[in-house]
Amino acid sequence: EAGREGVISPCTLVLAVYLHIPPPQLSPALHSWKPSGKFFTYKGLRIFYQDSVGVVGSPEIVVLLHGFPISSYDWYKIWEGLTLRFHQVIALDFLGFGFSDKPRPHHYSMFEQASIAEALLRHLGLQNAGSTFFLMTMDIRLLRSFSTGTSRIDLVGLP
Repeated sequence: EAGREGVISPCTLVLAVYLHIPPPQLSPALHSWKPSGKFFTYKGLRIFYQDSVGVVGSPEIVVLLHGFPISSYDWYKIWEGLTLRFHQVIALDFLGFGFSDKPRPHHYSMFEQASIAEALLRHLGLQNAGSTFFLMTMDIRLLRSFSTGTSRIDLVGLP
């Protein structure tokens, strides 16, 4: 059609504006979350995690698995309370979320995320710790990924 060469679609214009808007500043609480955490490497990718030893001499460890599309930071309001109940509290940012690497292109899967969580437990030396593990999640689909038969974590279902 003649005369349409110089016309920009509204979607293209909105996308161009969106791509030039800077991301919002991190809140003070979120800003302090990153330096209090650590990173480990999984298949060449950096995975962010938090790991706190609680005050109770219990063998119980809780692993916090965030839902989608959020991050480990969503646990910060209950973190201190969990450290009063459990010997160790662990949370990670899954690949592609929070402060963990976000590779592109990449085929993300729940099973890979479960493997990353298991690799973190190995990294922390907890695979043969003789401890009781509790998994807390905001997304029940993650628990199904752990019950593939490859996991060393026993899942306890709640009625």
